[in-house]
Amino acid sequence: MTEQFSVWLDLALNLYNSKNDSLTHGNNYTLIEGAFWARYRILRSEVSPYFFAGPGISYNEYRNTGVVLYDPTTGAGYIPINSYEVDFLLEGGLGIDMSLGGGLDTYLQGKLTYSFTSPAFAGYASTDSPIIVVPLELGIIFGI
Repeated sequence: MTEQFSVWLDLALNLYNSKNDSLTHGNNYTLIEGAFWARYRILRSEVSPYFFAGPGISYNEYRNTGVVLYDPTTGAGYIPINSYEVDFLLEGGLGIDMSLGGGLDTYLQGKLTYSFTSPAFAGYASTDSPIIVVPLELGIIFGI
């Protein structure tokens, strides 16, 4: 929209393995998210810090990959889904971007994703509402 203010569509696939089976019951967690951000660059320079925030939707899923079941109808094995749901989410964060020239930028950002899962989503207290994820992301922006 301007050199400092822009609107973004963020799509992300997050896959998390169980590190403590006594807390997660051996389940792995998948978060697929789509969010609209308002992003504001603080400085008009080649290197600029920025902040962003916006709402979105998430698909949350738990699977126990230690269990493979057999479907006699198709003859295929599959990993059953223990729990899943679609929820609203909020995201926000801080970052820094640097122009590489030729319409390319690179960025490093920290993001907080807050997914509003229901209290009965996974069925045990260590993974119930809400789901909060705080990834560190590095990427390239292709200018249009």
